[in-house]
Formats: sequence, structure tokens, C-alpha cells
Amino acid sequence: MTQGEPDARILNAAPWPFVPARLKFVLLTHAHLDHCGLLGRLMREGFSGPVYCTRFTAELARINLLNAARLSSDLFTEFDVRRINFVAVDEYSGFEFGRYIELTECLEAAFCLSSHIGGSCSIGIRWRANTTDSREIVFSGDLGQNTGANAPQPLLAPRQPLSMTPNYLVVESTYGSRVRDTAYGSEVARMADLERIVLDAIQRVPSDNAQGSACLVIPCFSIHRVQELLVDLHSLFEVRLKGRILAIRPAFEEPSHIEKTLQEGLRASRIESPQSILTYLSESDRERFHELFKRQEVISPDEKIKTRFVLTDLSAERKEEARKILQRAVRPSSLVRIRVFVDSPMSNRTTAVYQQELRKRDAGHPQRCLYRNPALKDHLGARDEADTDAILSKLFAGKSRRDTPAVEHEFLTYSLTFCNPEETETRIKAKTDALNIILSGSGMADVGPVTKHLERELPNPRSLVMLTGYTPGSSVAGRLRTFSKTGATGPEGVLQLPCKELPDSEIRARVEDVGPYYSGHTDQTGLLDFMFTTSGPAPQGDIATTVFVNHGDNEVRNKLRTAIMARASEKRNVERQVNAVEVPGRDHRWFDLNEDRWLPLEPESPEETRDKLLIQIYMEQRRTNDLLSELLRANRDSRRA
Repeated sequence: MTQGEPDARILNAAPWPFVPARLKFVLLTHAHLDHCGLLGRLMREGFSGPVYCTRFTAELARINLLNAARLSSDLFTEFDVRRINFVAVDEYSGFEFGRYIELTECLEAAFCLSSHIGGSCSIGIRWRANTTDSREIVFSGDLGQNTGANAPQPLLAPRQPLSMTPNYLVVESTYGSRVRDTAYGSEVARMADLERIVLDAIQRVPSDNAQGSACLVIPCFSIHRVQELLVDLHSLFEVRLKGRILAIRPAFEEPSHIEKTLQEGLRASRIESPQSILTYLSESDRERFHELFKRQEVISPDEKIKTRFVLTDLSAERKEEARKILQRAVRPSSLVRIRVFVDSPMSNRTTAVYQQELRKRDAGHPQRCLYRNPALKDHLGARDEADTDAILSKLFAGKSRRDTPAVEHEFLTYSLTFCNPEETETRIKAKTDALNIILSGSGMADVGPVTKHLERELPNPRSLVMLTGYTPGSSVAGRLRTFSKTGATGPEGVLQLPCKELPDSEIRARVEDVGPYYSGHTDQTGLLDFMFTTSGPAPQGDIATTVFVNHGDNEVRNKLRTAIMARASEKRNVERQVNAVEVPGRDHRWFDLNEDRWLPLEPESPEETRDKLLIQIYMEQRRTNDLLSELLRANRDSRRA
């Protein structure tokens, strides 16, 4: 799906250069709309085969496409999206990333992790060109920054180098003309910048409730960016800043308090909450505590059932051991109240998918996660992979439906709430002596729930706005980025925002930009390494690769082409050989992969024109039937109400 261009609507509705009904299947690299956004239209116009991808991609793509159908109903409907037959290749018996699996007779595909978003892959296709010769083409999809040598972004396992020696390679070029500053590939630099911004926000929390609240508003993309930020914020609060956010005090100030506890027991809530008195006990002390104290239901004097942990062995020896453990117990209390809200409905749904998929294990290696960055455990301060699973279960709890209650979790240093936008606003107004961090869609800040938060907070000198992703200069976030570079943070800054939901605003909030740290695309250096580096045996001398440079504007693609040819001319040892670089246009010409040549553009035959028109008539009739069914369903629901 073409997005953001003046002629996007025309391009997205243009006739296909093939008959959709004749396609046998589709291979999908990942769930961003610029890669999967016309699958609904393909279904509407006659395609009925499977779409091969990972389960992660399938779940995210369905959410993304259903949302797009509501915004692009002239292209396809929710009915079309629900008919898509996603087939999850990573659920095949014996599946391994990078290993070919048979899809049809004479054709195989291999999926390799690309570290762009959850479930994203590069895809290799191998087919039999004749009885003795097989050929290969690799589609890079979008390539992320994480590699085996450096995986600074928190969530995903490094992208895989290609083990095959393809005849053809189709490569993206989003940042093909750019070499990114090394600081943006550093976890240390990213977390230092995030710490600086959050500490600034904490300093803005008013001591007097009458002064109003402090907010950090983060416009962010629902797929992958929200989840990365949740992980980084958790790491910041629970690992890096814990000592500055919490005060640690003895749980029992007086010996008499310990004696009373030994007699009456401890309330269960004090054991199970993040602020538990056992939080800072050693593992052996915690284990021994649960051996000495047993959970019991007791009847209070007012005849209510209360849960307590009571000492079951009252011998002097056991009481003395329990007394020493309680003397070592401490209780943390917050020096500043921090509340994190995720209030984008789509973010809530996609976050629930991340919770499920990032905990999925490799069937062949049960201790290894399929998609997770191995460094995530240390980033989150987890004890082991099981502890990482438990943290992710809370961090990525999500909220599957708008009409369900808010999902809340208390961590040691902050609270996390998944809710609707109106609930966020209500909770902010109800309590002002806190730092409220709001993760809300959309990343470009043009539409969605974030617009209301910006309208409220941009004039507030206590608030900050943090930009976290790609933003065209014409978007609201793009103009905020330009504004942030001027250094103006006071009432003299006036910004014209091109969005009907946001009036012209007087900007008093501070605007920060950390987008380059979270970029999901590798730069020119990474693209060249992907194309030329092999993980298998040295390339065969008689096989050279033709590269097709795709997915970028023409200036960027041509600059990448120049860089590819320069690298190819160096003829480095054991690197892939490249003999040609193509920069294809939009003229709908076909390239014959068996003959290594562009085919001439031939006029459509009368039979092809007739077939297309017949299919179009059929599909328009089917869409009419779908809409009539929806109308009847709405009418039935109305009568019930």
C-alpha cells in the first residue's frame, strides 16, 4: 500500500499487472501496511490462496488490515480481511529459520529473521528452472538494526545473514543513502538520553496539587514502537533509576512490632505486592520465609475472612529464626509517583500479540526463544528466562477490546495501565502529584488519541513531548521535530499544526526527539553488509547476483546502487559477487528469472481484458452481498437493543 504520496489513492486502486484469481499463494515478509496493505483488495478481486508468513506476522497483519479497512473501505472491507487465509510457516513440524520448506512441487521458501518488527523475515525462494538447474531469489523485506555483532534494540533477536547464494536479491533502500551516527546504534547512549528526559520530567512534578500535573506524552506507532518503549521504560525505572525513585526503609522499626507479627501473622497483601517486605531479601531468606510461614484464612473480630501468613511452628528455635529474617526485611516506598498509560486501542491489541509471541520457544531448542533478543533478560533485570516471561506477561498485558475494563499492574517503582483514551484523561485529572507518561497513537501525531493529549499538554510548561519515530516534515510530529531543533521552549514559540483536531497551539511544553535510536531500518552500511556477507560456504565462482533496489525514493535508490557497485568492484574474499544492479520503475514490466532479462511491455489481449472485467463484476457483486449482510446484521442488533 502506497502511503503519504499525493497520488497514493490512485496508485492503490490501479489495476493489477496480473489476474488476482490466478495467483497460487502470497509470501509476506511482515505486517506493516506498506507491505501487506493491499491484501484485502487482492482478496476482494479474486485471490483465494494462502498467505505464507510467521504466526507473529499473521496476528499483527490481521489487526493492521482490519484497522485499515475501516479507514480505506473503498479499497476493501473487513469481510475481505477476515477471508485471508494466513498460514504460519513457523508452526510447521521441524521448521527452522533459514531452512527451506516445500510450498509446492518444485518450489521452496526459507524465512530468515530480519529484526525489523515482530515476526518480520527476509524470504528466499528456490525453484527448479529445468530438470537439472535450480535458481534462487531473496527478498530482504525491511531490515532492522540488530545484528549478531551489535543488537542494541531491546526486543528482537538479530537479523540473520544469508546462507544462500541467490541469483537475484531484492533489497529495500529506505536509508540507503545514509550512514547513521554510531551513537544511535548504542543501547548505552539510548538509555542515557531516555534517562535525561525522564529525570527532567520527574523534576516537573508539582509538590502542590494546585499547580497542576506533569505529563510526558509519547506519540508512537502501535506496532513495535509502543512495545520497545514499554521495555525501555521498565528497564529505566526498575533497574537504572530504582535507587533514585525509591526510599528503602526497615519493614519493622521496633522489636515489639516483630513480636506482634510473629503472634498474629502478616497480611497477605504485604507479601504479594511489589512493595512486599520480602522484596529485598536474599533468595534463600525468601525460600526459608515460605517454609516457616504458611498462608491461612483467619476470621477477624468483625467476622470477616482475612488472609495472613502465620508462623506454624512456635518453638523458640523457629521463632528466633523467623525474627532474624524479619529484621533483615525492608520495605520500599516511592519518592515520586510514576504512572504509565497505554491508551491506543490498536496498541493494546498489538501489545497482547507481542506478549504471546515473544515468549514462544523454538520447538527444536526449548530453552531458546524464537524471536526474543537474548540480551532482553539483562535489560529487564530478570533472574532468568522464566522471570523474563513473567515480566513480559505484565508489561505486555494489553487490552483486547475497547469495552473491557482497564488492565492495571503495579511494579516496584511505577504503575502501568492499559486503557481507553478517555480513561487516561480521567485518571490524570483525579491525581496531580504524579508524573504521567502517556504512550498513544499515532506516531506521526496527525490522527488518533494522541491528538487530544497534545492539545491538552502542549501549552503546559510542566509537560514534555517525546518523538520516537519517522515523521514526514508535513506531519504534526514532523513540525514538532522542527520546532524542537530551534530550542524554543517558552511562550514565544508558536507552531502551526496541520491537523483539524489540533488548533494552532502556543507551545510551552518541551519537545524531545529520540526517533533515530528506535529506527526499524538499517542504514547503508547495514544494507551493504546484508547483501555481501554470507554465513554459509564461500560463494561459488560461477554464480553472481543481480540486485534489484526497491522500497525507497529514486534519489536514495540510485545512491545505494552506486554504493553497491563500488563495494562489488572491491571483490573482497568470501563475499557475495554482484554482477548487476537494477533500479526498476513503475512501468509494470516483467523480468524473466529463468532467462535473466526484462520482457518487452506487451499490450493486453482482448481475452485478458474480458477475463479481468468478468472477475471485477463478480467481485463487485460479492462486495454488494457482503454489505447487504452487514446491513441485515446491524438491523437485527438494532431490534434487539
